[in-house]
Amino acid sequence: MRYLLILILVVGSGYLYKINQNVDVNIDSYQAIITQIETKDVTVSDVKVGVQKLAEYLCNDIRQQMLSGSSVSWCVDSYQRKKDRCELEVFANTPKFFTDKQQITLVSQRFTACVGIGQISQLKPLFERD
Repeated sequence: MRYLLILILVVGSGYLYKINQNVDVNIDSYQAIITQIETKDVTVSDVKVGVQKLAEYLCNDIRQQMLSGSSVSWCVDSYQRKKDRCELEVFANTPKFFTDKQQITLVSQRFTACVGIGQISQLKPLFERD
């Protein structure tokens, strides 16, 4: 009985230790920022990287391009031409830290629409400067 209690304490301590770790997440995909936002705020620079990775992924998805009546080469060219301007435009009024998934989703929708990948209609301003 005593060994069972000790085993439960050890396993419970290990579990608590694991869930309270603050490990930096390497932003190598859009999904990484969505995962990171569940545990801590995400910086605007990380969101920029994640949104750019999403746009690149969507551009290189042949099926997505065929469904939208486009081609991978056209999408990549459009993305390369517009990404700098769109980054300035979309991230102009965003906060330094993102706190929830909805903020990231709205920014990603705006960015992909701006570079010519997605179609967004009548979006309201994302964030207002004080």
